[in-house]
Amino acid sequence: MKVSLRPGLKTVRHIPQPDVEVTSEMPLIDPKDPDHKQIQEIWEAKVRVFRLKVPDDVTALADVWQRICDLKSKFSENNTQWSAKDDNFVVMMRWADLSYVAPTI
Repeated sequence: MKVSLRPGLKTVRHIPQPDVEVTSEMPLIDPKDPDHKQIQEIWEAKVRVFRLKVPDDVTALADVWQRICDLKSKFSENNTQWSAKDDNFVVMMRWADLSYVAPTI
């Protein structure tokens, strides 16, 4: 069921909680512990060319943008050009996927 929001109603952006990869039990982490004993954020740089005539590429591009919207990836660059050779739009995109790892204490 959908309902209309009344004007002026405060709305906030839903941000999914990050997942943490653990190899065993989640260790107890004190905020005063040194950095190497804190949860580590890993950035993995990626680049890809998407051809918008290819359905799999369109789906993959939408997945990347959804990850960016969910704050699970960071956007870097997006360049869209028309390819007369392919009669197609081509998108070159750079981003970084974020993941989190618990410390091994």
